Amino acid sequence: MSKKRIYEVARELDKESKEILSVAKELGFSVKTASSGLDEDEVAQVEQYFKPKKTKTKTKPKKKVVKKVVEPDLEFDEDDEFDEEEEVPVKKKKPKSSKKTSAKKAELSETLNKSKLNPKKYKKKKKLKEPALKKSGTVSRKFADTALTAGIMLMFGVLAVGTVRVVSSATRADQNEQKIEKLQASVNHILPNTGQSELDDVKLANFANQFTKGYINYSTDSDANQKRQDFLKSCFAEGFNYNQESSSGQRDYVSSELIDTENQGDITIAKVRVFYTTTVDSKTTSLSKVLAIPVSGKTVFTVMANPYFVEDELVAGRTKAIEQKVNQDGLAGDTKKSITDFTEMFFTKYAENKADEMKILMKTPELMGDGFSVDQVKNTTIQEKNDVYTVETTVTYKDAQGLTHDENYTLDLTKQENSYFVTAMYHYFK
Repeated sequence: MSKKRIYEVARELDKESKEILSVAKELGFSVKTASSGLDEDEVAQVEQYFKPKKTKTKTKPKKKVVKKVVEPDLEFDEDDEFDEEEEVPVKKKKPKSSKKTSAKKAELSETLNKSKLNPKKYKKKKKLKEPALKKSGTVSRKFADTALTAGIMLMFGVLAVGTVRVVSSATRADQNEQKIEKLQASVNHILPNTGQSELDDVKLANFANQFTKGYINYSTDSDANQKRQDFLKSCFAEGFNYNQESSSGQRDYVSSELIDTENQGDITIAKVRVFYTTTVDSKTTSLSKVLAIPVSGKTVFTVMANPYFVEDELVAGRTKAIEQKVNQDGLAGDTKKSITDFTEMFFTKYAENKADEMKILMKTPELMGDGFSVDQVKNTTIQEKNDVYTVETTVTYKDAQGLTHDENYTLDLTKQENSYFVTAMYHYFK
């Protein structure tokens, strides 16, 4: 069933929309605005509201009597329209066989026309349906409130999860940073680099291993030894006088690794653990020792002095070799002899690798390692300054296979009652 808008009904009745809206609300219709719709029954009631009200007459009892008579038999359609000035059309029922019924209807119709009753009053009143819009609106508002509450709770839930993730990420970042610091500390412990922040440890390890391999390999074959000599000269400082080892045996490199570095001013001591074999008179022996290599440089390296063995604990460059600087002028003869004798005794004990005796002879005890003996102490020079004697000397060592090698030293000595005490030892000429 189609509906008419309130503003359409107002236009037909020549009224204002707000007036029709007010009447519709008064009649109990579910309307809100001028765009709300009214069905045909509701439109009829609105139209009836604006029709002139009849005054009460004495004929009222007659109307009641007529109603009682008419209600059982009259039937009208909702589409029928009646005007008070026009005759009331009467819908005829199917004719009955009785003539008496037809006559009664004719009489009733005439009575209605005379009294000008409006047949609409005799229409069966329809029970007004309870407006569904209000109920629907109430449900919608409840649903909207529920949805809004759920949305707010969801938003706070997302914010809480995001906050937890941010805090968790920050915690993990701090933990990762601590792990990196610990790893860096462990690397620095293995390869300390005090005072040389730009020293490339990887390149130094590569150079030290290449040099160690060339230095350890020694053969009685003259051609092989010449190649070895040429390689070592390319690694030593320019002008450095490297003394070729001499032996009747053979020494073969197996493997090596850089285990420590020590900064001594412009010189870095690279300590390499080397594994090698020696063969003398067809007897082969496997050895493991720590070779200390004095080098200069940070990314390109030069060997500044003879390498030397210590207790087990090649990007080649060219620089000027370190030369002896000590001048012996002004020293008494007995002082020179006593210092020279002490130096020879000191290196003999050093080669014997006796820790207890080295603690008595020097401030920071060092050990050379087993298997060496002093063959010769040579080129010793001495200088005194502020009661400190600086000694520079070259020591030739011999290992158990008879192979010899030279190491350079600088010692700082102080005078004691009947001897001297080593306050510092360097494995090169300062």
